[in-house]
Amino acid sequence: MINNLGPVTETDLLPGEMVAVRTRRVLSRKGRCVVRVRVFGKQSLGWLDTAMLWGACVEMFVCQGGNVKHLIEQLYHDVHIAPLAEALEVPPHRSWDGVLLATIGNQTEGDHLEALIKKWRPLVVVIASHHQCISRATFDKLTDYGELGYDHAQKYVCWHNQFGGVTVSGWRMCITTTRLNESLNLSLDRMTASLYSRYLQTALDDTIGPDTGVHHWFDMNKRVKGFGDKLAVGVVNKNRPLFDSGGLGPDIAVASSEELQELWVLAASVFSKNKILRRITKLELLAIWDYAGKIWYKGMSNSEIKSIIDQRILSPPAKILTAVCFNTFQQLLERMLPATVHVVTSVK
Repeated sequence: MINNLGPVTETDLLPGEMVAVRTRRVLSRKGRCVVRVRVFGKQSLGWLDTAMLWGACVEMFVCQGGNVKHLIEQLYHDVHIAPLAEALEVPPHRSWDGVLLATIGNQTEGDHLEALIKKWRPLVVVIASHHQCISRATFDKLTDYGELGYDHAQKYVCWHNQFGGVTVSGWRMCITTTRLNESLNLSLDRMTASLYSRYLQTALDDTIGPDTGVHHWFDMNKRVKGFGDKLAVGVVNKNRPLFDSGGLGPDIAVASSEELQELWVLAASVFSKNKILRRITKLELLAIWDYAGKIWYKGMSNSEIKSIIDQRILSPPAKILTAVCFNTFQQLLERMLPATVHVVTSVK
């Protein structure tokens, strides 16, 4: 008998997946550890994920504790976690040739970040903030470090769908440098992801069937004001927005925990010729934020996966982070390492 609900739990592997051999091909990362990174803020787990993925040397994560501290201890055992007071005493002072990564959400976090910059004077500072969290004027003020010698600054608004993502999430980004002859350019004009549109369905699992056992009321002619109201195509259970997998998804960074648990979609399924009405699962939320691959979460409890979701959506989506970090790190690496000399010997 076919199970129309797909796997029993989200992290269970389907029969075809259980016999698949997963090969991890490690890219050549020789020399990448010369790029040193420090990460600041309780909203910056995504930056840490990206720096570790690229192969940089992460010296510390600065935060005051909380859920993100426990997650880092679980996911990255070797990363040193330091409170602000301890971080301010870490040398070198005023001449650290590394990259400081941060997500800020208010004036206090901006002040703490500025204190670290004054103490360390990192070579590169990369700062992100959600475009609805801080206004452009406030962000420009918080990221103005001209008096500290940061003469080269590039500022952008990064939209998720323009980086190959499936949501309308937007983030302010500042890349500022000191002791370099020129700024580090994100080179947005050379990126082609925006030319190849992706939609919400590409982040969803089409082996999941409809919710069964409970009747859900929905109306395609009504809308609910608030989260996702501009993208919603209807209403489910009188107060939840309904989204279509054929379009872009909502900005889940501004959704409440309750709204994330009741995120409804009309999605394609192998078990139906028509789109089905169902909730978006936790692993699909991670995929929507560009953290796909249920094999990484096998064995984790629902509460553990929820904690990871809650922390990762505080940072920009992974596609934005990887574009910014990989581009910045590579430019810095090329400045720090001598050019490779290729010797060609002709054979007669």
